[in-house]
Amino acid sequence: MKISLLSDLHIEHFESYQKFQDKYQERFHRKLLKEWPCEDTGGADVLILAGDVANVKKESFKEFLEDVSQQFKHVLYVAGNHEFYGNEYYSCVENMKQVCKEFNNVHFLDQSVVEIQDDETGEVIVFIGCILWSQIRQESQNYVEKSMNDYKKIKIQHNMTMSEEVNLTTNDTNKWFEEQLQFIERQLDIVKKQENKRAIVVTHHAPLTKGVSDPKYENSTNEWTRQLNMAFGTDLSHLMGPPVIAWFFGHTHFSSRQCCRNTIVASNQLGYLFGNLDQTNELFDGFWILDTNQMDYSKFKEVNLQKSMEPTTMDAVASTNSNSNHNHKKKCLCM
Repeated sequence: MKISLLSDLHIEHFESYQKFQDKYQERFHRKLLKEWPCEDTGGADVLILAGDVANVKKESFKEFLEDVSQQFKHVLYVAGNHEFYGNEYYSCVENMKQVCKEFNNVHFLDQSVVEIQDDETGEVIVFIGCILWSQIRQESQNYVEKSMNDYKKIKIQHNMTMSEEVNLTTNDTNKWFEEQLQFIERQLDIVKKQENKRAIVVTHHAPLTKGVSDPKYENSTNEWTRQLNMAFGTDLSHLMGPPVIAWFFGHTHFSSRQCCRNTIVASNQLGYLFGNLDQTNELFDGFWILDTNQMDYSKFKEVNLQKSMEPTTMDAVASTNSNSNHNHKKKCLCM
């Protein structure tokens, strides 16, 4: 099974999907997912969208899904944090589900599972998907809430019939993290008991704390950076290994591919294509494909599990100043 992976396209920052494609073509000399460079590269069966793709309130959300639904047999979509900016969390989830249902082959994964049979081998790949969020330690919750745009731009209504909308808090995201981690664990237990099935996990937040973002952020000794890093990933290396053949993620704006206990941990993140935050990364490859029938682990760097246990993950780009993205005390961050 050939799988294409994309995340952090941030189409919501453009007036239209066409404007996004024009900017993408200006940067990469071809439109996204168009004009595959060689014949044997195309023909991916599945497209994975690992979050921060577009805003459901904008027409570009549906236009993009319509485009990719015509190019792939299956499209699997996990939301990121930016899908909820300017939205109420629960109603936004429902809106995204409804739009995705308009396309027979687009599957919105919100603590849900999709099984796809490999046409070549007959093997069933179980795709397990959710945002995941991240685990924020109590001593860092106040700082993370003040620094991250998630806790200012995402609203939540705890009781849909009675309560008012309030700002998201780290208590909310910590709760979701625990719920979604337990969901992943349950689904993996089910797959382990079934023959001829393997699993691929798709989350927006990173499942490791090393090798998933720019090293200059991961290795920072700055205390503010170390605290903020917790909002981007959590070490879940204990879940790697059979039956998980791959774990895809986004959120860090740093594309990476590595191996952890025979699980490919990969992201393919575009990043921002607009204005002063025009910051894509060199490792992004709009045509990157993982072939589950040709898994060559020697091509992937092995994760140093001891380092992965350290409580540092990654930094973010300042949403208001691309030239000063370490000024945490003054700027709110978004990725």
